[in-house]
Amino acid sequence: MELRRQRVARVLLGAVLIVCAAFVAVFVRNALEQRNPENALPTMQLSFTTPNGTTPLPANIVRMDTYDWTFLFWRRTGGGKDTELWREIEPSLVDPYSEIDFIFTFEPRSYKVFIRAEESSWSEYEARPLVMPEAQTVKTEYTIRVEANWGEGKDVTYYAKLALPDWL
Repeated sequence: MELRRQRVARVLLGAVLIVCAAFVAVFVRNALEQRNPENALPTMQLSFTTPNGTTPLPANIVRMDTYDWTFLFWRRTGGGKDTELWREIEPSLVDPYSEIDFIFTFEPRSYKVFIRAEESSWSEYEARPLVMPEAQTVKTEYTIRVEANWGEGKDVTYYAKLALPDWL
């Protein structure tokens, strides 16, 4: 009977230690995310699909602008220091009529895509995937703004720049 009581006590002690370790891991992770929240946020990458296949675009054409993110106990808002961030992005060339896919490190609950050509106004693009327009007589740059939402106070805005080459 004594041996059985010792076994039950050891199992209970083991379970308590596992639960304590899990809590410590959550708090350590949260503390690390608090120090540098930009590294803890999901990232976005673009790829374009043509009849010849899918090509990933360089990571440096996508920039995170603003975020409003709820971590375990704290809410952090950041970015947005430069309202013209998208102007600094070097565009990447894509083919006309290519489909642009948005790839997130983990899929958002929803996201909105806005596009603007050169100095025109922003317009929301409803269809998925984004299809680039036909080529113009001069190189045309398009800026893309993606407002992603993961629910429960987790929002991030990304910018990217694409260009269509001149075909004439």
